[in-house]
Amino acid sequence: MTLIPYLKRTALLLWLAAIPSLAADDPAAAPGDKTLPMPGEALKFGGRDAFIIAPPDAADGSKDVPWVWYAPTLSGLPSAAEKWMFEKFLAEGIAIAGIDVGESYGSPDGCAAYSAFYRYLTGQRGFRAKPCLLARSRGGLMLYNWAAENPGKVGGIAGIYPVGNLKSYPVSRAPAGPTD
Repeated sequence: MTLIPYLKRTALLLWLAAIPSLAADDPAAAPGDKTLPMPGEALKFGGRDAFIIAPPDAADGSKDVPWVWYAPTLSGLPSAAEKWMFEKFLAEGIAIAGIDVGESYGSPDGCAAYSAFYRYLTGQRGFRAKPCLLARSRGGLMLYNWAAENPGKVGGIAGIYPVGNLKSYPVSRAPAGPTD
């Protein structure tokens, strides 16, 4: 056995593993247990908590449903504080959806999960190809990094005190050096 074919195969496997969207199909959606501030659908998507709150007419399988992509959807989010706003969206026929990508801060793994969820919503649920991104706090890092990779898939950007710069976000860090 020569070493060259082994190295080529290993390099290909590493490359495929680094690009999840090429290595596997979109994850399946299953019922979830996320608590929502109003009636909607909690689901597991690729093992992650996600949600969809859709207006009544979107539940009939219609296509081209306008939607707002809300982030972050960490534990407890969205909360009751967003209910008034979500009610306004629903009254105008706009759905709201989100997926929990953890404390990803806009990382490639978080963006890959967002891309898979986007393909699911637009391909299987009839959601419009260009959502409005609604970033709250560190949801800005998550959604805006996805938007930078997918500018043709963004209909608009909004924010509720969104974080747009990781350096400005108060993340716990080890001290940079001596303090005296």
